[in-house]
Amino acid sequence: MSDGEEQGGTKVRGRPFRPGNKYGRGRPRGSRNKATGLFQKTLERYAESLAKKLVQEAFQGTPTALRLCIERSYGAAALYRAADASSAPAHAAV
Repeated sequence: MSDGEEQGGTKVRGRPFRPGNKYGRGRPRGSRNKATGLFQKTLERYAESLAKKLVQEAFQGTPTALRLCIERSYGAAALYRAADASSAPAHAAV
């Protein structure tokens, strides 16, 4: 029986199954998949070289690399403030 099916002539609302698992409490809070842990270890291993490559690409003018560097350095709000300032008329900056 799924959520919303009829049971004895009346429509069952919500969750018709009893809460709980007779085989245990399920996955502990905060636990992660094996793939996530492996990804984090790999990222930690190469983080410095990836950051250097990102900065190198930003200096070469790659727009995505520039955006990522600005967001990580100053926060996403700084990027939007800069975009608003660049769209303002030149005489308004005085």
